[in-house]
Amino acid sequence: MYEDIIILVASSILSLIIILYSIVSVDKDLKNLVKPLSSSAIRIDTMNYITRKKELEYMKELLQSVIARIYKEYGEEKISGEEKNILVDKFKKKLLEVDQEINEVSLYAELESLKKEYKKLVSDYEQRKKDLEEKINGLKKRISVKEEKPEVKKPEEKEVSQPKPSTKTKVSKEADLSSLMKELSEMMKRLEEGEE
Repeated sequence: MYEDIIILVASSILSLIIILYSIVSVDKDLKNLVKPLSSSAIRIDTMNYITRKKELEYMKELLQSVIARIYKEYGEEKISGEEKNILVDKFKKKLLEVDQEINEVSLYAELESLKKEYKKLVSDYEQRKKDLEEKINGLKKRISVKEEKPEVKKPEEKEVSQPKPSTKTKVSKEADLSSLMKELSEMMKRLEEGEE
């Protein structure tokens, strides 16, 4: 009976040592992956934000699986409640740091992605334009289409026309003419009277 208890305690201690060793090794790996957060840590021109965001998302999944494993081992009574609380608090703290960095990097990653998409769109447009111009020129050569040149119009000779008299000029000329006619008729009357 004592032998069973000794074996149970020894196996518990051994499993606890294995768990702690795996946690310590995971912790060392995480320390290498998680960088301290500061505003100077984010540099737009030197970091590939899309890759960094993906790396942080994988790290988040890893931390979540470690926390789930701790709860599982606590449920199987492989670790005590105190050990569980210490380990969970430690990994939740790292998880919050990773979440915070993901939030900081996300906008830069989106901007980087949109810039790449824009460059690809412009490149595709330029290539399509070049292809169409080549096809158009090839077809023009095959069917011997001459580009129409705009006709140059010769200046037309304008008819030399006398300016049309205004209505005032017409009225004054008519008045002059009628007065002239009166004078003529008076002269004719005098002439006839003088002959008689």
